[in-house]
Amino acid sequence: MRINERKTKKLWDSLPPRYLMDVQARDFPHRGLRYKSATLSLFHHWEGSSATDEHLTVPDGAGNEYTWSQIEETFTREEMLLILDYFIKYDPTCEIMIKKATPPKNKGAGIGAMAVGGNTDFYMFDKDDRWNLPFGVWGYFDVGENTALSEVR
Repeated sequence: MRINERKTKKLWDSLPPRYLMDVQARDFPHRGLRYKSATLSLFHHWEGSSATDEHLTVPDGAGNEYTWSQIEETFTREEMLLILDYFIKYDPTCEIMIKKATPPKNKGAGIGAMAVGGNTDFYMFDKDDRWNLPFGVWGYFDVGENTALSEVR
């Protein structure tokens, strides 16, 4: 199902801003190796979470998974601040990049819709015992161009 992009933009612009978040993690483990760094693009993950679809701003006619995946990678200001607090507390060496999100497009897909395997995967922050936020967050990463520093011990 296609969305009306003009109507969606008007709705999106009338609401409080949403944000995209990337985390540059240091000393990152993946598949038995340790990498100097990895960039994780964050997105909402609902399974096993107390969050519901009402936390998202749904554009008129948004019925396809690619549209939803674009919305899921955005965070409200309140969610962004909770995520920042989590990383400040549990991974103070990471670098966090934040930018204002744009409305979803018909010819787009969010990072939650990406295929994973090999050098790419999802890191499940909400599976960490320290995770205490009221919504789930995962991060997509690709260590393909990074050089492994050592084996994980």
